[in-house]
Amino acid sequence: MSKKRQFRRDNAPVKDEVAPVERDLFVTPSGIEVPLRPISLQDLFEAQRNIEAHFREQGEPIDVPTYTVTTVAGDVEEHPLTEKNLDAKNKDGSPNEEETERRHEEWRAHLAAVERMEGEKARVGREIILEGIALEMPADDEWVERQRRRYIQVPDDPEERRIHYLDRIVFRSVTSINECIVQILELSAQGMVTEEELAAVGDLFRRSLQPQPRQPGEQVGAAEGAGDQGRQVAQQHGDDAGSDDERVGVASE
Repeated sequence: MSKKRQFRRDNAPVKDEVAPVERDLFVTPSGIEVPLRPISLQDLFEAQRNIEAHFREQGEPIDVPTYTVTTVAGDVEEHPLTEKNLDAKNKDGSPNEEETERRHEEWRAHLAAVERMEGEKARVGREIILEGIALEMPADDEWVERQRRRYIQVPDDPEERRIHYLDRIVFRSVTSINECIVQILELSAQGMVTEEELAAVGDLFRRSLQPQPRQPGEQVGAAEGAGDQGRQVAQQHGDDAGSDDERVGVASE
């Protein structure tokens, strides 16, 4: 039997109505309903800026360290360190062990400081963004006992336990987390921020929910798919072909 179409009084067909999407409710693939509420993106972006300013005021070496080289003309040039120019040479081409040790030490201190800063940004950003998830945790600890029976460790800290619950019990997949993040940001932004800012916040939240161990020698923020903050760090570190020592042609002093 064919579906009977409705018409207005002017005989124009009435379009089938599509149920509006509830932006304040996210439903996971397993059917769990997650109530959402808007967050203050101004607070989020201001916190990120102020954390960087705080680390700089505390003397943390978050800015890329530099070294100097003397050109053939006798001019002294300053260049940023990268992983490719940590090993210094004398003017005769022999290894400059003292300068090399200094560069490696400053580079390690820089990477450690940036990692601490990014960790603090992730912690604060997570706290702000989690305000957008209005889902309450179960009153009982049945889910905790079920996890522990499976030899899965559940954090004792209340905030970390809530994150564990959201990650392992509610969302269960990166895709589900990403979609929920987008919905929270859309609910909060209402067209007031750029796609780049949304991507940066989304990356921040994903990293805070699912921290990944850093691989030896991996540059901070240089991983594929990182948000704007990660890309800025990677650009600061640089990835030019060849070292500046080689390009200038004169060893550092």
